[in-house]
Amino acid sequence: MSNTSDIRQKIISINNIQNITKAMEKISASKMQKSKNLLQSTRPYFEQISRILQRLKMQNIQFDHPYLVKREIKHVGYIIISTNRGLTGGLNINLFRKILYGFEKYQKENIRIKLVLIGSKAISFFNLFKKDIISQNSISDTPKISEIISSVKIIIDHYDIRSVDKIYIAYNKFINTMTYIPKIKVILPLNLKKQEYESKLVNYLYEPDFKSILHAILPRYIESMVYQSYIENLSSEQSARMIAMKSATDNSKNLIKELNILYNKTRQANITQELIEIISGSNLTD
Repeated sequence: MSNTSDIRQKIISINNIQNITKAMEKISASKMQKSKNLLQSTRPYFEQISRILQRLKMQNIQFDHPYLVKREIKHVGYIIISTNRGLTGGLNINLFRKILYGFEKYQKENIRIKLVLIGSKAISFFNLFKKDIISQNSISDTPKISEIISSVKIIIDHYDIRSVDKIYIAYNKFINTMTYIPKIKVILPLNLKKQEYESKLVNYLYEPDFKSILHAILPRYIESMVYQSYIENLSSEQSARMIAMKSATDNSKNLIKELNILYNKTRQANITQELIEIISGSNLTD
């Protein structure tokens, strides 16, 4: 009966794990909804500040700000946003793979790479490589924009003094509960594309002046872009963890079902063996 005892113990252990994965699935679903709400609440601000900035640029085509001018690339910076915890499937590794592919291109051209790492998984992964890490920080699931900007400001300062010529941000873009994609986009220099409403623009009077307004809005635009990217990644994290825990729960149900069948077969085989031994013993006594 030792085999049935082992199988029964395995079933109990898997049941306990299943209870944990169910609880983690519910927690992740709750956190995902909160992060989705936060994402939806921040999008209008980002979209509006983007429209204002584009209008300003369209009406003053000749004006060039350092954040709008392309430079010869000698150094590039990456702001890499990852999760703080695991159990998210391939969420982080897919993003890291895409980043490393971009690194290869710049390494072939002998362009130096500087990193700002946000999230424990990015910190542990990219510290294995010989890269210039200028900032690393783990931020909570309920971040304030000041927490994120304090990390990012370091690389912006490098851009201001021309020790970085181009800055990327890498994160997981949240599409829906089942879909999130690794994304790398340029945040500096800014590329303000023409919009459909350009022809409908009205000439405005600016106070104190156009240059002052543009200088004030550009940093806010970059901050909102980085914050938006972090919330996108956070939503992707909770969604990925919820799906991973649901998959683990479903797999445990299938495994328990298989073990129950094995348990019954083993138990039946043991009973049959005992009956054979009893019958054999009685025949010997006769």
